[in-house]
Amino acid sequence: MDANAFLNANLSATDGAIYFWEHWGGGTHKLKDYEGGYAILNLTAGVPALSHPDVNQTGGGTITPGRYIPVGQGFFVIASPTGGTITFNNDQRTFVKEDNVTSNIHFRANNRNNLNALGTQTQQFPENSEGVSTDEKTSLLRLGFYTTDGFRRQVVLGFMNEKATDGFDKGYDAYNIDEQPNDMYFVLGENKLVIQGLGAFDQSKKIPLGVNVQTPGEIKFILDDMQNLDEDTPVYLFDRETNIFYDLGENPVEIDIPTAGTFNERFVIQFTQNTLSIDDFETIDKNLRVFHTQSNNTLNIFNTKPNLFIEQIQLFDLLGRSFDSFDVQNENQTDLHIPLKNYAQGVYIVKMNLQDGQVISKKLIIKQ
Repeated sequence: MDANAFLNANLSATDGAIYFWEHWGGGTHKLKDYEGGYAILNLTAGVPALSHPDVNQTGGGTITPGRYIPVGQGFFVIASPTGGTITFNNDQRTFVKEDNVTSNIHFRANNRNNLNALGTQTQQFPENSEGVSTDEKTSLLRLGFYTTDGFRRQVVLGFMNEKATDGFDKGYDAYNIDEQPNDMYFVLGENKLVIQGLGAFDQSKKIPLGVNVQTPGEIKFILDDMQNLDEDTPVYLFDRETNIFYDLGENPVEIDIPTAGTFNERFVIQFTQNTLSIDDFETIDKNLRVFHTQSNNTLNIFNTKPNLFIEQIQLFDLLGRSFDSFDVQNENQTDLHIPLKNYAQGVYIVKMNLQDGQVISKKLIIKQ
């Protein structure tokens, strides 16, 4: 069955997504002993189920649903608030072979061979002349998230051109229906999404990421895959707390979260490193200098811009861990000297909160 045709025929009666239960453990009929989760598919893409690391070392579900649903595969839908009639018709039927070695036939517990590099399989049949659509390929960005307690969530962005907007679009945006105490999702207004369909790709786009942390510790972000995007497209994780940009295309990003909480305004996916205008950056770089004096273990800030007033200074390491905070009150703004504790030698981030609300971060090398 063509899932796209089914979804388009039933958008008014459903929430615009299809849910596949993947069962990977729990050898009893007691519901509390089940081990599994819901993989999700909509008109943008599919994402695997969230799972415990006992499933496999990748920490995620092993099957990513694709467009064509094989005979005998069950699935769920969620009714829209207004309800309606679910329609099945012959327009949703299509002839696509199931015997290709790259196909995954069913979401069943014994189907765990031929995993790809992401530790997942795609339930997608080969493009051939036997009924497979020749629609334009979607540009996708898949992001992985490892929680402090060993779970792994994958979320996906799809750039749908004229098919979707940057607002909420039923059928192209999918809710996080099984939100975990430790989890990640896209934030769109009041909605928490695991699939977000956007308009055409634009380097100026900024996509907020939300994170739940019940168990303090180290979380990890990773760029799982890019499809139908220029391989040189940069993907940055911007941490608003520390004002640091991390290049996800270079390395996974590990950040220590020392306190439990929900962080819906801290992290952003961006495709440039701009947070201020180019003129602002040039002015700051020319007028603000930060360095460490080894002889007296002092943080020094030289500020030659008269209207650049620093109210607070924070010190972080490259994992985003906060080490110290200093309030700046009625001091000489042109030449600040702040005594430091005996921190380990290394590279740190000095975050300066300005009186006008701007936040500026600069690297500091401490030598002992």
